[in-house]
Amino acid sequence: MSMRYSDLIQFEPIESVIQLLDANRPNEAKKLVSTYVISDDMAERISGLMIPQLSFDEAVDHTGVLVVGNYGTGKSHLMSVLSLVAEDAAYAQLIQHPKVAEAAENIAGKFKVHRIEISSQMSLRDIITQQLELFLEKNGVSYTFPPADRVTNNKAAFEEMMAAFAEVHPHQGILLVVDEFLDYLRSRRDHDLVLDLSFLREIGEVTKHLRFRFVAGVQEAIFDSSRFQHVADSRCSSR
Repeated sequence: MSMRYSDLIQFEPIESVIQLLDANRPNEAKKLVSTYVISDDMAERISGLMIPQLSFDEAVDHTGVLVVGNYGTGKSHLMSVLSLVAEDAAYAQLIQHPKVAEAAENIAGKFKVHRIEISSQMSLRDIITQQLELFLEKNGVSYTFPPADRVTNNKAAFEEMMAAFAEVHPHQGILLVVDEFLDYLRSRRDHDLVLDLSFLREIGEVTKHLRFRFVAGVQEAIFDSSRFQHVADSRCSSR
């Protein structure tokens, strides 16, 4: 009697590339969390660095978070997992490492989450504010950012946005997760890039006092270019 290899071994095919927006599909979300393999070293980084930055713990000096790594190293998968847990506490029990699962309880279900991938010629401010307005409307919040040429800084606008959000969702925060960030920044001209990075710095700074959190995935090549060297020194930088 002959027997095929497939009759003896059953396995799930491995997806080498995870897209952040896969987390928006309910049939994919559970698999994304349950299949994320976490080493002890990575567990230390996630539970000791990333999750505290996302939490509402006032003792933490919050900044924006850049998840840095080369293509295919799992940045999008990690951002998907954490954003899903932040959005729905039920996903926390699917995390495969006990230390991360325990730490994740500090953010589980505490956020309305918006995931985006950037591929546009618009300014970073226009992209982020437009996306946030659509996200707010979807969640029953009415708020419109003032035009860029009518503000001296953007922090006040974010404070007003979060005040409007808190009236509708008093116990939650906003988590904005951005992928494909490096390709976008590479496409920007020098003057536009300066404005984009300035806005990025402001986003990092508003997280200090507001229940607004920002996570972006970038490739390590961002630190190899002289154009982006000052990103590493900004408040919106965490490796």
